Amino acid sequence: MGSSMKIKKFIAPDIRRAIKMVRDEQGPDAVIISNRRVDGGVEIVSAIDYDEALLSRLDGDSGTNSVQINNNGEDYIKEPEVTDAANSSPRANQDSQFVSQAQQRPANNVDESLLSEMREELKYLRNIVENRFFDLEWANYSNSNPINAEIIKRLLNCGVSTKLARELTRELPYTDKLETAWEATLQKMGARLRLVNEDVVDKGGVIALVGPTGVGKTTTVAKLAARYAMRRGVRHTALITTDNYRVGAHEQLRTYGRLLDIPVRNALNKDELHTHLDDLLDKDLVLIDTAGMSQRDMRISEQLSVLKESKANIKVFLVLAATSQLAGLEETINVFRGINLDGCILTKLDETASLGPAISAMIEQNLSLAYVSDGQRVPEDLHLARSDKLINQGNFNMNRGQESSIEELMRFSMGRTVSNAH
Repeated sequence: MGSSMKIKKFIAPDIRRAIKMVRDEQGPDAVIISNRRVDGGVEIVSAIDYDEALLSRLDGDSGTNSVQINNNGEDYIKEPEVTDAANSSPRANQDSQFVSQAQQRPANNVDESLLSEMREELKYLRNIVENRFFDLEWANYSNSNPINAEIIKRLLNCGVSTKLARELTRELPYTDKLETAWEATLQKMGARLRLVNEDVVDKGGVIALVGPTGVGKTTTVAKLAARYAMRRGVRHTALITTDNYRVGAHEQLRTYGRLLDIPVRNALNKDELHTHLDDLLDKDLVLIDTAGMSQRDMRISEQLSVLKESKANIKVFLVLAATSQLAGLEETINVFRGINLDGCILTKLDETASLGPAISAMIEQNLSLAYVSDGQRVPEDLHLARSDKLINQGNFNMNRGQESSIEELMRFSMGRTVSNAH
């Protein structure tokens, strides 16, 4: 008796279910011979006991084997009956042609949309395997380092990045007390945060605030101006706005200027900015309010070029909102690094549940923090940045009703695995 191979055709609404039918009925060793779109979904022809040599013989020798379809609709290949050789030969010719076409179809007539579905199926299967792998990795880590594992979950729940979480839990002093380890972690975080450590406006000069829309730049400019005016007097201070995009932006700053009795100038371009700065040389402090734009706005480069090409020695501070997500903060910092930043100002502390994302972004981007703002009052709600006030139990509240997502724990596990491999 010669070689035998069973071929079967499956029809399903989509490629994922078709492949599942093949696996369920023919097992993991089944080979897909062809696939195509048909009315109602996808048709897959698959085989078990796959024998490429047998198919080749069928294609070249019609009298050796034949393809028959039984009453159940199964396609299978077997040796012809000796008693009916004459009749089986035409059938073998027809059936070998069918098999040959089935072999050639994937190479010569591939349906791109079907291939796309198959790629998605492979991604799906890969994700299942990776999820299982990282589940095991995290379980092993939790069993061997229960205190560190709990610290990591706390950090992730606070919005701290996985990268910083790994670094903070590395080389933690050994303790079997969770709260002791947590306090040590916050202390390490505080030591990593860079501060300007001086009241920037006290030195005077020209200071520009940049940042995306909605972070509170204009209000912060007013707070800085009022902070300086209270100590040195209003006649030593002036304001300039380069915001020519927002409707009413000039009027908002002019309102603050009238309330503080401080002059306000409007600069439409870099030439006007230079002119105003020359006219205000008698002022000890000049604050520049720039346009607020999305970090993806192409006009940001225009705004930054105005400051870059200025002849004056302008100190530039990036204004960030504590309510922003980590990814948005990182993207903003990277965009505004197009101009040399002297530091940053963190606003809206009163509107966020945790400072984890903001602290992570500043630490990882090596950005020095000058001031923090926790309200709308001018200038009472602007404060010098202090790490002991920023990084404490209160500002690192956790949403205890929400566990760290498996994706975050997997990213931590992946980073740990990769770092251990080097």
